[in-house]
Order: sequence, then C-alpha cells, then structure tokens
Amino acid sequence: MVSNNVLDIFSGADSAVLEKIFEENSFSKRAELIEHILLSNLRFEIPYKLKEALVYISKYNSVNMTVEVLAKMLEISIPTLYRLFMNNLGQSPKAYLKTIRFRNVLNEILHEPHSLTKIAYKNQYYDQAHLIHDFKLFSGYSPKQLFDKISIQQNDLTWIYNKK
Repeated sequence: MVSNNVLDIFSGADSAVLEKIFEENSFSKRAELIEHILLSNLRFEIPYKLKEALVYISKYNSVNMTVEVLAKMLEISIPTLYRLFMNNLGQSPKAYLKTIRFRNVLNEILHEPHSLTKIAYKNQYYDQAHLIHDFKLFSGYSPKQLFDKISIQQNDLTWIYNKK
C-alpha cells in the first residue's frame, strides 16, 4: 500500500530525532541528521553472485574479461548476469567492464608518464584513437584536454576545474 504521508520514510526514526531535525536552524546540520536517518534505514544487500562477479573482475585482469567469460566463471547465463548488474548497479556487465577499463586508463594517465599508445595497448584498445574515443565518451574530454584541466593533490585527490 502506498502512503501519502511524506514522513513515512522516517517511520523507523525516534520522534525526538525528528523534533531535533525540525528545530535545527542550520541547513547543513539538518541535512546531516536526515541523511543519517535515511542511511540507517537503508538495507541494501548485495547478492552473492554479484559479489562473486566483482571479486572475479578485480582479481583477474578486468581488461581481458568479457561478459561471456564472467558468466561462465559464475556458472550463470548471460541474461541472468545482465539482470544482476542492471538491477543492482544500474548498468550492464559490459558497460561496467568498460567503466573499470576507463578508470584504469585514467589512473595510468594521471600517475604514470607513459605514452597513450602504450596505455591503449596495455588496456586492450585497438589503438590510440580507440582509447581517445572511449575517453571522450566517459569524460567529455580528450586525455590532453582533461590533463590540462586537472590538479592532483597528495597523489590521491584529483580536481577537475575550468580555466577561464
């Protein structure tokens, strides 16, 4: 049954906590309290086969991984694998593998001074043009354009900013 009461999403919350939210004047603190309640009520369990798939992808070279190989390793059909990824990650297994490959390439471009051709071949792209094409699809920029727009801080945090 669908309820029209907006506060039903807070049904598990203590009434004192709800009062505290409404009494709080600081918007950011109010948002923090609401976020805490919502996250504590969130019960998302990752299905076992999806966990297994993510382990296989990280354990084995995800660059060489295909949807067919992954389904075979998990002993499930390709449509079942597709549903598993779509329902839990919001993207197909192939799109997820491409995302992982992009993240690997991005990390290499940011932290290792190799040529794009070497990075392309290492990550199973046909050539440098193929890498640049995928890079533009994911980031909206070519690798050079993106490199001109970033600032790396403490070898961990990467900021993308617009120069004007």
